Amino acid sequence: FAGTSSGMTSSTNSPTASLNGYLYFAGNNGLTGTELFRTDGTAAGTVVVYEWTAGTTGTLPYPMTVMGGNLYIRLILGMGVGDATAGYRAYRASALRTIGLDQVESAGYCFQVDLTVRATRAGLRIVEVPIEFVEREIGDSKMNNAIVTESMKRITGWGLAHRSGQLKKITSREPRWHAL
Repeated sequence: FAGTSSGMTSSTNSPTASLNGYLYFAGNNGLTGTELFRTDGTAAGTVVVYEWTAGTTGTLPYPMTVMGGNLYIRLILGMGVGDATAGYRAYRASALRTIGLDQVESAGYCFQVDLTVRATRAGLRIVEVPIEFVEREIGDSKMNNAIVTESMKRITGWGLAHRSGQLKKITSREPRWHAL
């Protein structure tokens, strides 16, 4: 994509991804810090998609952390849901009864994953509708180390239980060969 680094002070060694004809990359234009950019290959078509932190210093790439977390969730829990951490969910009352909402002990962001796991395991239909998330301009994030620790412990525990159950099913099967 020629012309996409116009005005950038740094975009070297930036991970890139291509999606629907756009290239996504991290860059620093010297004014707003490190940001996630999307480009169609022209300077006019290069825009900031996500501002990791206001100012000139930038931060760790939060969107990359979310993508990594969702990949971990999909791998360890075997779920086909694209974003198990999304905060915008709609459930029918019958679905909440089916998944046992009154038995959920998770808090924080882990609560969202917990409900998604329960809905998946109950065989409920899950429909994902993409939204455009706009980073907050007022207030502070509620994310903290305690929430991250709870999420990692619970998700890893659920994943180990899930994979252990799969292994038990495989190893407890009767042999499928027949005597000749």
